[in-house]
Amino acid sequence: MSKREQHGILTFRVYPEGRRWHYDVYVWPTVASMREYVRPHAADWRSVIACVLWPVNSSDRPRRYCLGEVHFSRRHLGPDTISHEATHAALQWARKMGLVIDSAADATETDPDEERLCEAIGTITHQIQAVLQEHKILTQ
Repeated sequence: MSKREQHGILTFRVYPEGRRWHYDVYVWPTVASMREYVRPHAADWRSVIACVLWPVNSSDRPRRYCLGEVHFSRRHLGPDTISHEATHAALQWARKMGLVIDSAADATETDPDEERLCEAIGTITHQIQAVLQEHKILTQ
């Protein structure tokens, strides 16, 4: 059992597309415990209920192919919060992949990069919800 598991923090990975680039997801038992972790990385940490942090490289934790961390507290796990953070994560992934989201000459046509972004948002959201349901944190 990891140190985080001992403290009631659920951790897992989500993949926007394929099985290489990923985010580490943390579900904290309380808002306070999440904010304590986020505090050194976010200026507005006092008001954070969930967030995406871009990776902080350290010698003790390799970050290869890690796009960042997605943080939630158990208290704020509604579909609005999950989809909001999944969208932030997918947008960062899209920038990393060099996707051009708004390049369609005709506004009625769908751009392939836009489709990849939308699929990534759905994929990230689905993976988060599936793990939360598996751990009986989210029951819907």
